[in-house]
Amino acid sequence: MLTSESLTNVSSPSDASQVQPTADASTAISEISQQSRLMKAMKLQYQADQQTKYLDLQAKMESLLQQLQEMKRQRETIEERALVEASSR
Repeated sequence: MLTSESLTNVSSPSDASQVQPTADASTAISEISQQSRLMKAMKLQYQADQQTKYLDLQAKMESLLQQLQEMKRQRETIEERALVEASSR
């Protein structure tokens, strides 16, 4: 049977110097530094990927715009010819 006296003896150490750290401070700093470098590399990769996608979309947009402008010119040419033919009759 447990008594209050036996519970007191089982309590955590009262001297803080007896508590051992779970990880060495230099190891923790090294891990944080590695994580920081990894995050920077991932961010740069993400930015490069997004920039590539943006440039690809921009090129497609410019190509489509040129196609639209060419179609407009062709339509205007056809309309002009139709007007000339109609007026010559």
